[in-house]
Formats: sequence, structure tokens, C-alpha cells
Amino acid sequence: MGHNEDNMEAKRYAMVKDGVVYNTCLWNGDVNTWQPPDDGTIMIENDWAGIGDWWEESEARFYRAIPNNGEEQP
Repeated sequence: MGHNEDNMEAKRYAMVKDGVVYNTCLWNGDVNTWQPPDDGTIMIENDWAGIGDWWEESEARFYRAIPNNGEEQP
């Protein structure tokens, strides 16, 4: 059975701009059916990053702020 690009499995991507995840999407990587915005957005394959998380390029990892429930930070 040959490779059929129409049946490529979609993967989850974080859409990052200026170091912050502003959206997530499922995409099979086929630029003939959809292309990421050409506005500085980078697409990073990831299963758990969410909107508001930030991407640390130098460490190649995502971070998520921990809410403090209104308590003052030390």
C-alpha cells in the first residue's frame, strides 16, 4: 500500500506568536489544504500546550503559569 497524502493523520499543534500560545489546531501538515498564518506564527507539534502558555525557544519547551487564587506572591 503506497503513501496517500489525503489520509495523513492530523497532529495537534500549538500556534505560537511572540512566545505565547494563542491557539491550537489539528493539522496533517498538508500545506495544499491549509497553511499557518504568515504573521510570525510558529507551529509546534505538542499534545498538551494550551492558550496562554508560553514557549521558551532556548529550552524548546512550554511553560504554564500557575494561578495563585488571588493570594499575594512572596
